[in-house]
Amino acid sequence: MNPARAARDAAHDDNATRWTPPVLRTVASAGEGVSDVIDAIDRHFHYLEQSGGLHARRRSRMRARVIEVVERQVRRRLWTDDATNHWLDARLPDLETGKTNPFAVADELLERSANLLTNTRSEAR
Repeated sequence: MNPARAARDAAHDDNATRWTPPVLRTVASAGEGVSDVIDAIDRHFHYLEQSGGLHARRRSRMRARVIEVVERQVRRRLWTDDATNHWLDARLPDLETGKTNPFAVADELLERSANLLTNTRSEAR
């Protein structure tokens, strides 16, 4: 079978095990093919629901959001703490001379800042 025809057929198969995006002709300003686009979007949504892809995408977005929130809170808690900033400033001469490196300083900073990181106060949203 012709590969292009197979792809077109698969794009219109509601029971396909793999999503194949359809190629659609549309002229939105003339209202031509718009219903075909809406139908294709509906078919894709149905496919994502049936295949578990929708759940996986939502789960992935939720995970990424939690990581983003944690990173923001850690950044805020560390860099708004005066003692942390003074401690880091005091470590700069050792960094400049090569007596230590950024990785070692970062490890020390995280270890000494455990109380800031485990503080359970909630951030206003």
